Amino acid sequence: MLVHLIDVTVDSPTRAYRTVRHELREYGGGLEDKLEIVALSKCDLVEPAVAKRRQGHSRARSASRYTRSRRQRTRV
Repeated sequence: MLVHLIDVTVDSPTRAYRTVRHELREYGGGLEDKLEIVALSKCDLVEPAVAKRRQGHSRARSASRYTRSRRQRTRV
């Protein structure tokens, strides 16, 4: 299983994900066929609507170490 953490603060998280997928195909060894989890990281640094819009990849999950108030931890 592969876990991809994609930074939601970049201009195009979708492009970042595609880059990772391309590199996995280039590397070979069946990595591109493994089960994957995609998580958008640093979601506490952008507005929720921005994170949702940048999600792009429908199976991606939002992830942040902190809630917006930064007082408590959150989980994916």
